[in-house]
Amino acid sequence: MSGSGFADLVRATLAAGGLARVPVTDSGMLPVLSGGTVVVEPVEFDQIRPGEVVAYQHGDGIVVHRVVARLPEHLLTAGDNLPLYDPPVPRAALLGRVPQVAARLPGAPAVGWPPLPPPDGVTLWLVGAAARAVPETDHQLPVPGSRRPEALVRVRHLAAGSALPDRVRRALDALDALGGVTVGISPAAVRPVDDLRTGLAGPSRPAQRLDIVLGCRFGLPALPGAAGRGTVAPQAGPGDAQPLIAPDDVDHHLRTGPPLREAGPESEIRIILATLGVPPLPGSPQPALDGAP
Repeated sequence: MSGSGFADLVRATLAAGGLARVPVTDSGMLPVLSGGTVVVEPVEFDQIRPGEVVAYQHGDGIVVHRVVARLPEHLLTAGDNLPLYDPPVPRAALLGRVPQVAARLPGAPAVGWPPLPPPDGVTLWLVGAAARAVPETDHQLPVPGSRRPEALVRVRHLAAGSALPDRVRRALDALDALGGVTVGISPAAVRPVDDLRTGLAGPSRPAQRLDIVLGCRFGLPALPGAAGRGTVAPQAGPGDAQPLIAPDDVDHHLRTGPPLREAGPESEIRIILATLGVPPLPGSPQPALDGAP
């Protein structure tokens, strides 16, 4: 919904201690919210608990999503039916709480998928700065449970390392036409990398191909400045920007570390292979996995 006047009216009503009614017009909170309006009550930022649903102002609009975590100066939120976290919600953007929606523990997807059968081959597709950081290689490495004793693990540069979204999108469309499962790696993904082995296969997707895309952003603006131990700022420079791609250009979204925490492509590749039970690429040390919840 849009219109800064409506958002200002909601904020003024809640600031005066009243209740506000906010329309819900999209599918981001299915199945718990399927349209109509919700009641929003005033609440202090420090009273918000993970699992509750809140309304907050984003630009001229109002978003109604669930809180995953409360940090000192912002909330981490996501729609129950969306694969990516929202950009961090500043303290000042919070409007109120939606009390009639039951709280639930964050983390578990609303709808599960069957386990992903061990693939016969894994291709890591790198875009932009990621492609410039890691060379193309081919390796025969064991994939536990695969029908082949050793599967082909490839590192390839998607669209020749181009950061142009239209070229990347066409390349992803070509991958989709080949079948298999395509996974986008993003620090904004709700689901952790462990889901590679526990729940990604779709009913029409064969197990033979697993394509993993690193170096794109999926429908979100740039993340806030990197902060905290283990954070690697993305490389910058002409042609190195991470292209912005529509979320549905891949089948699934996973993150290799804590939510909204950037990591370098070398680290992401090591974590992905370790999650699949595949030895690291020659010359690459085995990573510590305690940063990938």
